[in-house]
Amino acid sequence: MPRSLCAPYVLPRWPKSVDRMARARSRARHAVRSGPSGSAHAFANLGYVIIGVADWEVADSDPKSNRSG
Repeated sequence: MPRSLCAPYVLPRWPKSVDRMARARSRARHAVRSGPSGSAHAFANLGYVIIGVADWEVADSDPKSNRSG
């Protein structure tokens, strides 16, 4: 599957100086976890910010998760 960015209302307002393929915008408050799992330790909360993305293709390491990479 080709890579794509799905951001229906964020993309038109995306800052032109920020690479949209290397960054993401948090649209809600989310926990920042120590690993790629919903059960990993949450060490911070992420608000409405633009953050760097190291890898878009990380699978959830929790075997109980229904998500895969």
